[in-house]
Amino acid sequence: MIVKLLLLPFTREPFQQKDLLLEKAVAYQKLLISDNLSMEENLAAWERVRKRLIASIEDEIKPDKLSEMSELLEMFYPERTLAQIAVQTEARNRRGGLESYYFDVILRLAVEFVALRDGRVSLKLWEDNLKRSSNFFPQSSGLYKVELWSEIARTVTPDLFIAGYFVRTGIRDPGQLKNLPDHVFLSDSLMARINAQGIAETHLHFSAGMSYLSVWEAVTDPAALRITSARSLFQQHQKEELREHRCLILAGWLRLMMAKYLQITHQAQLQREKCADMPEFFFFDLRKEQDYLEHSILRYVLGNREEAGNMQELLTILERKNERCLSILYSDYQVSHAHKALDVLMRGLYASYAYLGTSPELLLLFFALHHIQPSSQKQLKNRWDSMLFGE
Repeated sequence: MIVKLLLLPFTREPFQQKDLLLEKAVAYQKLLISDNLSMEENLAAWERVRKRLIASIEDEIKPDKLSEMSELLEMFYPERTLAQIAVQTEARNRRGGLESYYFDVILRLAVEFVALRDGRVSLKLWEDNLKRSSNFFPQSSGLYKVELWSEIARTVTPDLFIAGYFVRTGIRDPGQLKNLPDHVFLSDSLMARINAQGIAETHLHFSAGMSYLSVWEAVTDPAALRITSARSLFQQHQKEELREHRCLILAGWLRLMMAKYLQITHQAQLQREKCADMPEFFFFDLRKEQDYLEHSILRYVLGNREEAGNMQELLTILERKNERCLSILYSDYQVSHAHKALDVLMRGLYASYAYLGTSPELLLLFFALHHIQPSSQKQLKNRWDSMLFGE
């Protein structure tokens, strides 16, 4: 329950329209500034939102005690702090949101659990008295941190925290991310001596198992997926599989669009040029076929996804224009048949990073975290940034 509550914003449905934590924070802020006339009304509104939030969490977590769940939620996401952030973002003429706080949770967890030990990405077992106040689990022993990390790594993929560790510690050069794994090691000296005698590490390693990263890279390749008409004569299980493909191909295109946007904006920043946000970047020229495809994807993601017309328009493009979409993949996203890498990013936009031996997904997360947390301030730049991690 502890880990699920801590990672609550990252386990919700991707691109969810409503953020109940935000609604509760806004209701709480209104309650704080209430006068005698509005106190009762605002208190009732806050109580309604609180009950909706608790009910949504309770269905998933099924806690033994609701009071304990409420206390943990307040510890990880303090209501007063969230209310202040929501007011500040709205005052800056942005959509009031808590994304800056959410991603700061990831970065704080990264430096609390991840470290370099003899140059190897390892679990941070030792205590850090200097930064104890910023830790989520300041009193945890080394063995308890192993248990916590094991649960965290099964809730959110470890590569996000590995990328977050390098961002939080001030690394900006991707050349420093050489031969990084997609998981964290124990780096235990006793285990190393035992392994040297012939015992397989996978029998003991606390994160041993399938590579979720490799699976994700494989199933989000637009060149490997096809959208087939729902009117086809496939059997029922085949149609269900095709419905899953629709979500995966959307994720694949979004992933490519993010990589392209981050790459171009990084180059613009180096030249001190003004950077548009992502919707403006892709809506700039709708005359091009690739812009039409990207516009349709963004219209679905940023718009009302409950409207059947938006989804149907997107599926029609992906279904009827497979070959044309693939030509965009090769022309606009620099994908080359000459490269044999599994990940479509390594065959295209990230081909120049092949020498690093690090997964393109980890590089994408590294660039994205740098984009949403500039060195001068820990605030998101625009609404689109809240979607960079909606996998």
